[in-house]
Amino acid sequence: MKVLGVDIGTYEVKTVLLEAGLFKSRVTAAACHPVGAGKLEDAVAAATRGAFDLVALSIDRRVLVTRALTLPFRDPAQLAKVVPFEAESQLPFTLDKGYVDYYVVDDKRADGGSEVLVFAVSHQDFRQLEPVYASAGRSDALHQVDSYAVVNALLELGDLGAGTVAVVDVGHTKTAVEILRDRRLAFSRCLDLGGESLTKSLAKALGLEPGTAEALKHEVLAQPEGERPQERAALTAAIDRLIGQIQFTFRSFEATGASPVTRVVLTGGGARVPGFAKRLSDKLAVPAAPARCDRPAALPRELGEDLGRYAGAYGVALAGRDLVSPFKAAAGEISVDFFKEGRSFWKYHRQKISTAVTCALVAALAFVVLQLWQVRTLEAESTALAARIQSELEALNKANEARGRKKVASDALEVATREAQRRLGVLRKGPVSNIGILNEMSRQLPKGSSFTLRTFVVESGLVTIVADANSNDEADQITESIKKSQFFSGVRKTESGPSPENPSRVQFRVQYKVAG
Repeated sequence: MKVLGVDIGTYEVKTVLLEAGLFKSRVTAAACHPVGAGKLEDAVAAATRGAFDLVALSIDRRVLVTRALTLPFRDPAQLAKVVPFEAESQLPFTLDKGYVDYYVVDDKRADGGSEVLVFAVSHQDFRQLEPVYASAGRSDALHQVDSYAVVNALLELGDLGAGTVAVVDVGHTKTAVEILRDRRLAFSRCLDLGGESLTKSLAKALGLEPGTAEALKHEVLAQPEGERPQERAALTAAIDRLIGQIQFTFRSFEATGASPVTRVVLTGGGARVPGFAKRLSDKLAVPAAPARCDRPAALPRELGEDLGRYAGAYGVALAGRDLVSPFKAAAGEISVDFFKEGRSFWKYHRQKISTAVTCALVAALAFVVLQLWQVRTLEAESTALAARIQSELEALNKANEARGRKKVASDALEVATREAQRRLGVLRKGPVSNIGILNEMSRQLPKGSSFTLRTFVVESGLVTIVADANSNDEADQITESIKKSQFFSGVRKTESGPSPENPSRVQFRVQYKVAG
């Protein structure tokens, strides 16, 4: 199925098309749709034009309210009931006026409790986004928070290892700081600073219009560091303010008793600002670098080379894939289900499942019909052959009677018929169970025989019996009668002697193999 992930930004709308199969998924296309002088709704409409099974849209992290809770239990069912009501007292709106979901940070605490991050968005804030979502023309669209989609993309592509790692997604109007501890989200904050703050700083310092300042910003950042000192000083001051807010966020996280951040992964427009990663690393004394893809085969080359730009769209597409996938998502993946879409595997795969079930039923029916036809054919051939042998035997006996010779015994016909059946193929299943073997053996025993079974052992298709008879002749007759079964082969009497229980009787051992 085709899942389109749409990352809605201020200046551009990024899309990633994911072909989600039952066993694996692959990216087939990625695109960027600039907003330009038009409306954001027009860019979203252009980005979502096409035939897709599912469209997933990003939610602006700025409208999200997050709260941390520590609860004295870890039972999932109990958490689902209690978390919303525990969080309500810390939210700026009541439960009936917003959407709430949560994420379990740690459910392995020594005290048996759980650490939970609560996500909430008010109906009023979400309604502000509805005109943009409506332009996609999909009432069944899935939604995922943009910065959490970035984290999920990096979890999927392997850029987040163990330890405490911060994902800093620098956008135009905001910077999302998501801190993970051993690949699980532990702290989340959104800053009202981004690329726009650099533009405003430059416009204020030089007295420029916002549009002129935006173009000048990109021009100055593309030049060597020594060029345009006045403009660069204004940009550096804005960058340092942003870095100061990121540093304050790290300290707030560490104040909870958590271990310090050991690495920073940059995404968004900030990841492409020349010198930003180095300055951030120097100021924070923490290694910082743009996001990279540890699984290059999972993405097209152009997407892997600019992962920081398309990580949000890829992560939003993953939310759509995980909604309908029967397999487990990446460990630590952040699932935000505000609208309780839940997994709907049957809804999105019913055509494939129906086709597969139909094909399986047709194949099974064809197999049964073929088997019945083969059995009927073999039975007819066997019956015809037996009739021909019977006719030839009667003719032979008439000839023998005319010449005064002994008639051929009727047992010979039975032996010949069974041999013919064996050559044509066994028409009924062999006695594979122990009870089946005993029943088949009892059918072959001579009537009136004084056969007494002492031991019966079946091992790897070889049957060994120990039995008593009145005499050696009777023991030989019993052995010969067992040979008549079409399911037994290699029948042989291995030893005989006086019976320990009754010396007047003979005890003998017979071995044979079972077919079928």
